[in-house]
Amino acid sequence: SPAGKALLVSARKDDDGDIVATVAFATGQLKDPDAVPWLSDLLMTGGTPPAIGREAAQALGKIRTPAARTVLAQYLTSAPQSAAAAPVVGEALLAIGRFTTRDDLAPILKWTAAADAEVRWRAAWALFRPRDPAAVPRLFELSLDPSAEVRFWAVRGLAPALVTEAGFDLAKAAARLRDAVRDPDRRVRAEALRVLVQHDDDASFAVVLGALDSPDSWLSVSAAEALGRF
Repeated sequence: SPAGKALLVSARKDDDGDIVATVAFATGQLKDPDAVPWLSDLLMTGGTPPAIGREAAQALGKIRTPAARTVLAQYLTSAPQSAAAAPVVGEALLAIGRFTTRDDLAPILKWTAAADAEVRWRAAWALFRPRDPAAVPRLFELSLDPSAEVRFWAVRGLAPALVTEAGFDLAKAAARLRDAVRDPDRRVRAEALRVLVQHDDDASFAVVLGALDSPDSWLSVSAAEALGRF
């Protein structure tokens, strides 16, 4: 209801932080573009409680205007790489990943080397989402990350059309995916196979064909479905 907007504005300065966090959440649900400056203040002001900062970041991701992305990019660029900031940074990465336009990736790339694996997988997700060829080299590197959560999202960004558009070595990307089909993590194996079937080289096709005999139904069924394109 449009009437909710005015009520929320009146509650922004409540003394109870839980209420302010809930106002930020509700503002995101309404996708109110007029709230971007207020949400920016919440996110960018030092000392904002993490619970409020997380809701502000999430709301900006739901509003999804160019101004909202600018605020998220500014926050990710300036936020310190610390354990205290990690919860808000992680939410901001998920929020900026909602934008599927091809914009500056630098604010996201900064966090792909974070010590916290929770932050890194969110950065990998945010890089994968816009299908931007500029992300391919870093996604390739992240496909070798120690964390399976990171590898899971990174391999999804190595589709041949994107790799070719990036000017990246297509054979190198396909070889990485063939290796990832043997990854210790089941989810990574399945996602790597689903991307690998888009590669038309003989070595990749042989791996997909061999997956038909996998005792893991995630792999065998994925291979069977994908082979229909040939």
